[in-house]
Amino acid sequence: MRPGKSLTPAIRLSPYLRMVALMVWMLFLYMATRMLLYGFSPGLFGNQSAGQIFYLLWVGLRFDLSALLYINGTFILIYLILLFIRDTDKLKKWNFILLFCLPNAAAMIANLVDSVYYRFTFKRLTADFFDYLNHAGDLGALLPQFAKDFWYIGALMFVFIFAMIAVGRRILINVPSVEKAFIPIVVHSALSIILLFFTVIGMRGGFQLKPISPAQASLYVDSYRSALVLNSPFTILKSIGKIRLEPVLFFSNEKEMKGIFNPRKQYSAEPSDPIHIIKAGLPARPNIVLIMLESFSTEHIGALARHINDPSYTGYTPFLDSLIRHSFVFDGYANGKRSIEAVPCALSSLPSLMNNDFISSIYTSNHIESIASLVKTLGYNTSFIHGGTNGTMGFETYSKNAGFDTYIGRSEFGDDSFFDGKWGIFDEPFLQFTASYFDQSSQPFFSFVFTLSSHHPYKVPVKYIDLLKKGPLPIHQAIAYADLSLKKFFDTASAMPWFKNTLFVITADHTSEPFFEYYTSYAGSLSIPMIFYRAGIEQPVRIDRIVQQADIMPTLLHIAGYEKPFISFGSSAFGNVEEAFNMTFSNNRYQLIKDGYLYHFLDGKGNGLFELQNDPLCTHNLIGQKLAVEGKMEWFVKSLIQQYNDRLIHNSLTRTDQ
Repeated sequence: MRPGKSLTPAIRLSPYLRMVALMVWMLFLYMATRMLLYGFSPGLFGNQSAGQIFYLLWVGLRFDLSALLYINGTFILIYLILLFIRDTDKLKKWNFILLFCLPNAAAMIANLVDSVYYRFTFKRLTADFFDYLNHAGDLGALLPQFAKDFWYIGALMFVFIFAMIAVGRRILINVPSVEKAFIPIVVHSALSIILLFFTVIGMRGGFQLKPISPAQASLYVDSYRSALVLNSPFTILKSIGKIRLEPVLFFSNEKEMKGIFNPRKQYSAEPSDPIHIIKAGLPARPNIVLIMLESFSTEHIGALARHINDPSYTGYTPFLDSLIRHSFVFDGYANGKRSIEAVPCALSSLPSLMNNDFISSIYTSNHIESIASLVKTLGYNTSFIHGGTNGTMGFETYSKNAGFDTYIGRSEFGDDSFFDGKWGIFDEPFLQFTASYFDQSSQPFFSFVFTLSSHHPYKVPVKYIDLLKKGPLPIHQAIAYADLSLKKFFDTASAMPWFKNTLFVITADHTSEPFFEYYTSYAGSLSIPMIFYRAGIEQPVRIDRIVQQADIMPTLLHIAGYEKPFISFGSSAFGNVEEAFNMTFSNNRYQLIKDGYLYHFLDGKGNGLFELQNDPLCTHNLIGQKLAVEGKMEWFVKSLIQQYNDRLIHNSLTRTDQ
């Protein structure tokens, strides 16, 4: 019997049952694409039993349903309206294509993309991802490479979208209108209202006072596995329009607040300061070169990878290993997971403690200071050097706002025969170019040098493919190439007259995809090198102190002899050790590492406390055990948040009188 003819009582209600069936089908697809994150990266979340996986599937349905109904709310409404109108076959077709197929395809693509992209950021996609794409500059060149490397994601997109359309069409074929179904219009109206009512409740995530938010994933799992409960369409939707920071008032007593954390910094070089040890043999105003290595996790560096229980492991950086034997080395931590976050953090001591990076945020026009703008008052010549295509990540614009004299990128290099085809100029020729530039620069100079060859797609020049060490991950040979490029840079620079007057600081923008278990943990996933080198250091000096990216600016100002006050959300590595900490923000959760503990702060309260020495993988939560350190960590986080938000909101990042 054809649909629309002699309907039985069960079929008469089919327009509503069909919509329910369609949403159930889509809920299954959303759930499946969400859990592919675990399927492609199980090592990031630890081994989950079958029961645990079922639990993650189950509790995540609430978030899946909310995203599904947000995305399909307009489709459902138009669908119900069309039931009351005659001869709407064409309108129903366009409603299906435009308001069902396209939005749901985009939602599933977001989940599928995040199933591999998550390993680079350790958070579900949020709305700032699109700002990031807008500032990337190289998107057209990079997309084909991503499509090639992760071809299976493209194949899965086709499979899921085909399944969605094929089944969806079958469910919605020849849906009868009210006048054909012979059911009283009052009944149809009531059923429509009921369906819309439960659609709204599903969008809100239940009958609770406030709509469900990403932070509520912590009600079901620890934040380590929250990404398996959340889905990317949900986190994107919930972050739209929430780019502005909200003022908070944890403290009404400003003196009390600043007694816990004070962003106003000022350093003087006293004869007894440790600063004199690192500066021994250097002029009063030494040249300073800050080298930020792309994706250089501590894990890759044999001399620093202390958390790998494999005595045969040597890493992929023989040159850095040799340099470390003549350097000051700290326990380095990143303040984020992306390059666009790392640059203003290191140069302006401005971490991204919000749902957006500073460069693409509404606060990017705020008045800011940087190492460059402040050391220029001491007579320094300053330069920002990055081999990427000019304009990428908004770095060139940021460098001008931050007060750099000169920006040098791919255009200034001027020879695209060394272009890697994706990001910019290969590290080896670009670093040689950089050494020559320094040789022609007036001293003293401060320069920020950012490498790029160890970025995905991890392309290595053909001549090195069979020569450089490879490892289990594609990035490993790219790390070896970047290390070789760095060696050749130092070989060239060491023969130049400016070299002996120069302090080199080597760090990374963020960590990369991990291989060993520790580097998937809360602390390990932020572990980066923090190396201070100058000619003449005979023995390695290992300093047991946290130095985060936000500490680089105050540390280098301290070394340069800048004695005026400035604003910094870090502290000098050669200052008071009690000031050492690392603070990050991801998935609406603040994370603080301080005094040997790791602390999580979510929704205005602590929900995680771990003792790092005895529990480096953070498996034993001490929250609520009335430890004195818990309250200390909470007040520190609150003090920093309040002052961070206030200074960005009120454009007071340069106000040292507050």
